Amino acid sequence: MIFGLFGFPRLGVTGAALATVISFFIAMSISLTLNITKNTDISITFKGFKPNLASIKQIYAVGLPAMINQGISSVMVFGMNNGSLSILAYNYGAKKKDRIIQTLRLNITACFCVLTGFGIWFIVAPESILALFAAGEDLAAIGVPGIRLISAHLPLAGIVVALIGFSQAIGNGVDSLIVSAVRQLVFLLPLAFLLSVTMGLDAIWWSFPLAECFTLLVAIILARRAWKAKISHL
Repeated sequence: MIFGLFGFPRLGVTGAALATVISFFIAMSISLTLNITKNTDISITFKGFKPNLASIKQIYAVGLPAMINQGISSVMVFGMNNGSLSILAYNYGAKKKDRIIQTLRLNITACFCVLTGFGIWFIVAPESILALFAAGEDLAAIGVPGIRLISAHLPLAGIVVALIGFSQAIGNGVDSLIVSAVRQLVFLLPLAFLLSVTMGLDAIWWSFPLAECFTLLVAIILARRAWKAKISHL
């Protein structure tokens, strides 16, 4: 559909969008058919189906925090970083070093400022986040200090995301994968485990800012190496 192959019309970008939508409908139809015909453990029927407000409330009590977290990530990554990624890639291909520098600086500044704004909000008014989930006194006693400690890493996370975008833009996708992987597997999880064992469960919150500091160091090292190899001589 993009290039008009195999009898399809040549639609360009429109073809890519149309193919995406069609593929989702095909995948849905296949999965629904297989579940109806092959999955004998579950019977899919809408007979007697009606919304249960109590169940919906329980679902959102668990799912809403994840939705908010995903929404923040979308604003940070897709809104700013992916926009600058294209500009960085275009100017890298055109060998426009000055524009690469300007775009990278702007993206780092934007990511840092936006995430710092979120961090200040969460640190100053963590109760406003917990209020979304009708948190009781016990949950607030745990959640307030936890949110404040976790929020301390957000400004650093903004810089990390910007550097990941830079690596992707110049073709160093492996570097971006390394940064993402070491944050979760090498730093965050081991730190959370060690802190919980040595200092108790409350200390787990410190694993987030500590892991982000180490991740930022790795991201800077990889970005400097990539800059010397691919950008400095332009």
